Amino acid sequence: MISPLPSLRNSALMLVMAVLLPLTTWAGSGPVGLNPTAPGSTPPLTLTGTNTPGPLTEVPGLCAKFLTFTVDASNNNGAVTFVIGSAPAGATFGVLSSTATSVTYLGSFSPGNSVVTITATDDLASAQLVFNVISVDTQPPSFTTCPPNQTLNVVPACSGIANWAVAANDNCSAVSLSTTHNPGTSFSAGVTTVLYTASDGSGNTSTCTFTITVPTDVTSIACVGTPTVNLDANGTYNVQANLGTDVALSAVTACPGGVVSYTASPATLSCADLGTATVTITASAGAATQSCNVTYTVQDMIAPVIACAPTATGFLDNSG
Repeated sequence: MISPLPSLRNSALMLVMAVLLPLTTWAGSGPVGLNPTAPGSTPPLTLTGTNTPGPLTEVPGLCAKFLTFTVDASNNNGAVTFVIGSAPAGATFGVLSSTATSVTYLGSFSPGNSVVTITATDDLASAQLVFNVISVDTQPPSFTTCPPNQTLNVVPACSGIANWAVAANDNCSAVSLSTTHNPGTSFSAGVTTVLYTASDGSGNTSTCTFTITVPTDVTSIACVGTPTVNLDANGTYNVQANLGTDVALSAVTACPGGVVSYTASPATLSCADLGTATVTITASAGAATQSCNVTYTVQDMIAPVIACAPTATGFLDNSG
């Protein structure tokens, strides 16, 4: 027999989630007190707890964690009444099933420590089962708005102001945001990474990053080097992939800090380029480009391979 219990918030939802959903588990703490037997009966009334104090189950997006546990009475005299003591702060309980000598509860626990006391009474005596449940918020905040990368078209100016919006929420508590740059900041030429960190009341964190690019025109390029390169087994050489190694490249932009990209034409050399070949290297920044020519010496250093036909054996027929 079960005594009336405090109402269970969202009990139907909690029951479905606890029973039907595959959930991640967290271990709880051990018992903090146990009085499983009581005088007045021979043998005395005895209580046994199953899944006390855990593990707890978590549903993504919800603050509370859930615990399904069973209390069984033995050595009883007559029907047994089970009562849960005053619900700890942030905890609610509901009955999933019961018999004359056992009861299964579903408990919901907010972050923190909760001491659960269950008293069982039969016709002659009573007994208590006491255990401690520790619920810990382990879910980090989530960014509902994390801005995309921005490019400020301010050429020929050397700086520009960027604005954006960031938002984050958490399953349990308010979120605090910290950042390396605030909206309305003036950014110099180049690429700047903006970092936001969201923190909740339990110390969980998550991050959001994006870049602000301020372009500036390239005004000159310098190419130093006359590389000698070898074709590979396929008869090719990747000029683009080896630009920074084969040739010393430098460029000047109208504003300090400008981001310059380099491209080679042709991007690949082949057997048709054996001897010397001219490669044009172009620097791009902002809306401008600057180019220079580099002479490559192209070699084929792989020896040819002779493929011999296999030896054949023949047999004469009866006519020779």
